[in-house]
Amino acid sequence: MNEAIQFHLDHEEADLDGAETAEVLRALCGWRRILRQTGLIGRRPDRYEGYAYGNLSRRAGDPAAGSFIITGTQTSGLVELTTADLARVLTSDVAANRVRSRGLSHPSSETLTHAAVYGADPDAGVVLHVHSPEIWRRAAELALPSTDPAATCGTPRLALEVERVVSETRGAPGGVLVMGGHPDGVIAWGRDADRAGSRLLRSLAGAYPRTGPPSRRDS
Repeated sequence: MNEAIQFHLDHEEADLDGAETAEVLRALCGWRRILRQTGLIGRRPDRYEGYAYGNLSRRAGDPAAGSFIITGTQTSGLVELTTADLARVLTSDVAANRVRSRGLSHPSSETLTHAAVYGADPDAGVVLHVHSPEIWRRAAELALPSTDPAATCGTPRLALEVERVVSETRGAPGGVLVMGGHPDGVIAWGRDADRAGSRLLRSLAGAYPRTGPPSRRDS
């Protein structure tokens, strides 16, 4: 198991080639390129001890089963993905810290937070987990909800906190939260990738000051 994964994983190595997996990949790849270009996902030696960061998922299969397809662990540094870089989450249990999956790649280390969003909001079709110091530090100014800072990265408590926040804010405008105990961690969700991605970029834009450099008359 990849050392970044902290949950109990029951994984079946199997090829996910098929029409549904290919369609999910097409639906996510455009926004994945945007998130890489803006530095919201990726892999850099000077950040997070060199680990890749950020992941995307979309519901797949029977909605009642709670299954979804997610980018594989440590794949955010890749320029482009193939279906071999995805994993299908078949079942998940946040309280038991357990995931059952299938694919040629193990699911992301943040799989349980994605599962928590889908479980709390039946209308959520896509979840984006990114790292943004700008959004994370200015969460209060942006009026973004936050999980309890005591709930740290990779723990069942964090997933439960995500579930709580999503449940409490369901139906309100937004669709973005920060993970108080996961430095720089931000989650955006929506009915589709365009809604989730647009919400995320609006938050990123709002996190930057609107004042420009002084004019010549001011200098």
